[in-house]
Amino acid sequence: MTSDQYDRRLFERLLADFRAGAFRSDAASSDAAAYAPVPAEEIDELPKPGSPDHQACLQLGREALSRSQVAQVILAGGAGTRFGGMVKGLVPVFKGYSFLDLKLEAARAVGHSEGRAVTSALMTSDLTEHPIAEHLRQRWAEEPVLCFRQQMLPRITPAGEIYRDDQGSLSLAPSGHGDFYRAIRETGLGEKLFADGVRHLFFSNVDNLGATVDPVAIGFHVFRGKAMTVEATERALPGQALDPGGAPVRIADRIVLREQVVAEQHPLISTNNFTFTLEALMRKRIVLPFRAVKKQADGVDVFQFETVSGEATALLDEKGEPVLPSAWVRVPRTGESSRFYPVKIRADLDRAVRNLEPRLEKLVASLQARAVPPA
Repeated sequence: MTSDQYDRRLFERLLADFRAGAFRSDAASSDAAAYAPVPAEEIDELPKPGSPDHQACLQLGREALSRSQVAQVILAGGAGTRFGGMVKGLVPVFKGYSFLDLKLEAARAVGHSEGRAVTSALMTSDLTEHPIAEHLRQRWAEEPVLCFRQQMLPRITPAGEIYRDDQGSLSLAPSGHGDFYRAIRETGLGEKLFADGVRHLFFSNVDNLGATVDPVAIGFHVFRGKAMTVEATERALPGQALDPGGAPVRIADRIVLREQVVAEQHPLISTNNFTFTLEALMRKRIVLPFRAVKKQADGVDVFQFETVSGEATALLDEKGEPVLPSAWVRVPRTGESSRFYPVKIRADLDRAVRNLEPRLEKLVASLQARAVPPA
């Protein structure tokens, strides 16, 4: 992407708002007064094996998979700055296979078990598009894997000036995973998937190896019948510090996701795993509020304009009704069944591999049997 390929009108509006002080940095500190924490017991658990609810959800999920109604969206727009500067999704994590290889193989395996392929759609960015496309060409050309791209916006300085690198060029950054809602419509991906029979989308980060297309989770979404199902889990691993991140909060009679919270006040954390009803995404235009997020570029402080996908749970339409009516489900945090092993640093990766090793061994054996080479 060249320096002039971005939405100028959007950026100029955001820049004017930033200069006017519209982006607050203390949002979490005033959280408690307006947003009530949600106790864990108020959110239904994902049904456990052996229970009637588990069997019912499993059946619903398997039926959706067997009808080719399920696809997954993988967020793959980030650079692995803490992993040697590689594209995050292509970082080797287990026996030479990358995050992306393992996520794609998990979806392929569950689709194979139901006799139908599960399409994977990767949301890339200008930072990752070409390396990922080449990786797919070499290893995944025969599988139903699609790519679509999120938009980029210029970084700015803390003083509200456009940031430029040492060569005087604009420094562009991905506009956050909330751009998914715009991208799936404007790229035509949503229409293509719907025409192919897809009705449900499972959405997760490329670096969360616990987040897989799971028939029970899909079935739970189908059973609840909402536009969006949000997976939450315990905020901390046993004996570990609290993880930062968004949480379910109560506003009147609704539970919505709020990204900036005081961690100590909120026992649950959003996993950023969602299941969507595709038709709901196609039917409505979903416009999220932007945040100015402090980062570093070339060793200096900058701000990036980003949106957060989970905050769609709080949007209301002109009638005061939720734009995306949402259900919540509490998923496991520990062990092989955990659906939340985010990897931000090397120690996180070591922990995820240690806990998911039996599952990863099966995926690697399947990749090797199909002669998919490691990186």
